[in-house]
Amino acid sequence: MTRSAKIKRRIFLKKRLGFASRRLFALVAAALIAAAAINMREPRKEGLQDAEDILLSDASAFRMSYDYFKELKSLAEKNDLDFPELLAAYSLHFGFFQTSAEEPSTAGMEELCAQILSEYKENEDLKPYEEMFRTLLSEMKTFPVPLSQSEGSGESPCEYEDTWGSARAYAGARAHEGTDIMDKNNDRGRLQVVSITDGEVLEFGWYELGGYHVGVKTENDTYYYYAHLDSFAPGMEKGIKVKAGQLLGFMGDSGYGREGTKGKFPVHLHVGICPDAAFAKEEFWINPYLFMRNLEDSMAPS
Repeated sequence: MTRSAKIKRRIFLKKRLGFASRRLFALVAAALIAAAAINMREPRKEGLQDAEDILLSDASAFRMSYDYFKELKSLAEKNDLDFPELLAAYSLHFGFFQTSAEEPSTAGMEELCAQILSEYKENEDLKPYEEMFRTLLSEMKTFPVPLSQSEGSGESPCEYEDTWGSARAYAGARAHEGTDIMDKNNDRGRLQVVSITDGEVLEFGWYELGGYHVGVKTENDTYYYYAHLDSFAPGMEKGIKVKAGQLLGFMGDSGYGREGTKGKFPVHLHVGICPDAAFAKEEFWINPYLFMRNLEDSMAPS
């Protein structure tokens, strides 16, 4: 079965699960998340992690200060380094879950990165992480909420934080797997939502948790999920090709109930990213937060 077919099948099944089945799944998932959190607290070995030492839950969480993300990008540009390779090596050095206690001084970053890259180049098993970053960074072209919608204030019309892993309770205990971009005015239908990438509309319609949503698959088989829309762009259909920056719909507060339910939470866009990760033997979603910050910065007026 192709990956597209698997994603379609997953969406089909999720729409038809009864409340009891979803609740049982959520409770099992919560137990697994709790177990992963316990493992995460165990001390890691010093230096670059081996592939078998990387927890998928940590790789999904992709915890790093955005200041360090920007510093790595700056170092790559300054020293003519390959940024996806440097980002992968740095992330793997900290097991994808860098704590504040592990953050190096800015002054020591260049030396540390040289050491990490030297170790990384000798471990071919870690290359799939680099390829994931290379794919994601190259295919993401546009922040999903046009910043020009600021109504002349010069400020962004939206705001967001890193809420990956936050507790969610509707339909059972579960962890948040995405980034919520909030409308500062909390006004449904006000803000446009556009495609981050080029791709094909794999799915659109209603889903109890995500409300009105659109799923776009890229040529690299990455799935981008845009949820809680108020309405869709005219002409939205499964199978149509979209370009980065093309209108998908309008930000809303739909979901958490039968079709048409709105107003159960503030107006926002939930962004989810499911890359075709060669290192994962199961469906793998990655924290969009750093990628969203990177896109927003790249599009902000200089």
